Amino acid sequence: MTRGVLAESKTDLSYTYFQITGETKIMDHLPKLMEIVSDMNFSEEYLDKLKAEENDFVDPLERCRRGCLANLYTSSPIKQGTRPDSKQSVSIHVTALKKYMQRYYVPTMMTLIVMGDYSPDDIIERIKKMKMPPSRPTDSEELAFDEKYDAVANAYSSDDAKDGGYLTYGVKFAPRANLYEKYGQVTFMMYEIMTDMLFDKNDTFKTGVTDAKAEFVSSELDEGGEDCYLLLNFRTSNSVNLLSFLADYFSKTEKRVKKEDVNTVLSSYFASSLRTMSVPRDCVRAFSKAYANNLPYTSLVYQTSKMTNKSIKEFLTEMNNFQKAGYYLRRNEDES
Repeated sequence: MTRGVLAESKTDLSYTYFQITGETKIMDHLPKLMEIVSDMNFSEEYLDKLKAEENDFVDPLERCRRGCLANLYTSSPIKQGTRPDSKQSVSIHVTALKKYMQRYYVPTMMTLIVMGDYSPDDIIERIKKMKMPPSRPTDSEELAFDEKYDAVANAYSSDDAKDGGYLTYGVKFAPRANLYEKYGQVTFMMYEIMTDMLFDKNDTFKTGVTDAKAEFVSSELDEGGEDCYLLLNFRTSNSVNLLSFLADYFSKTEKRVKKEDVNTVLSSYFASSLRTMSVPRDCVRAFSKAYANNLPYTSLVYQTSKMTNKSIKEFLTEMNNFQKAGYYLRRNEDES
């Protein structure tokens, strides 16, 4: 990019995100960003170089995550993540990649979010004067898959490794359309607070993990298309007690949070959101993520902070029926 401008990009499970930040007039740098985004002049040799830089995810925690996702899903592409391993990258050729970009990396598929001293009319006039990449639709069909949401590919599997001692436990949510039809925007509001409420800031959960002689590492909730999953990552030398605790914990999820704990989490979420909106880069990132679900970030924050205990309990009760799976990467000397 240009001197004095900070650029970043991220590929999510639902969209690709580009951001430029600078002290100068940011709209002056947008044409250069569009030029980079729409550049199709890359060779097979350049792509092969990028493939060679990918690894096969030897990190034990990443192996656990991928193993758990493979157990959770039968066909949904969400289980592949956003980074291919060496086997998956073999089928990615320049021709196929260019067709993909010509279909999706075009103005009709883009949304521009600007934070700065500009009026909407000013932005529109500037965009009209820009040279935009042409839309080149292809005749390729959208990827179709038939995920089974009432079952998992494998409820549990394990493997041995020298650097093992990790377990990932996953929850496969019902399709987004089904949840939205039943709960509306409460679905996305729950996504905002669920990990804090049930795990990261829940003393009952943390005590149960400790009693199972395990260490809670992290939680993550990710969306992609119609799918959403929750993964919990642990360190442990024995999966039996931990899996028993988790099965019990998720059997009555609505009983795992107290009303006062909900109020604490909601207050903390609102305060955190105010900090996010005070930092331009973080604010634009938050608006972009919320936009993937067709929601303004400010509206999402306000509605989430006003959630009722009743609506939370109803959604958590629904979670009891979601499918679960686990993957254990066992140290060679641990349980057999």
